[in-house]
Amino acid sequence: MPFQQDWSETEFGRRLTERIPDLGQAAHDRIVAAAALAAYHAEAGHVRLLVCDDAKQFKVVAGELALCWIHDRRHDQSLDPCVGQHREWLEAFRKRYWDFY
Repeated sequence: MPFQQDWSETEFGRRLTERIPDLGQAAHDRIVAAAALAAYHAEAGHVRLLVCDDAKQFKVVAGELALCWIHDRRHDQSLDPCVGQHREWLEAFRKRYWDFY
């Protein structure tokens, strides 16, 4: 039978600080996140598809990612057309996009 220990986040943080007292905050946060992810993957039936934003930390959570519509929409925010006709087309697209949703 494998060893299993359930600790609260507070208890885990306390034990981590106790064992590695000079650990910086960034490293501490990464270890806590890695432990949470390991615990998640150890559970049976984890999420196969996650609808979220495109943040890199979600890439290891599920087998597949899908952008929700509001995050999908942000990709055209970086477009800044300099040709008048292209600006009109982009504005028309944005209007149709929001009308659709």
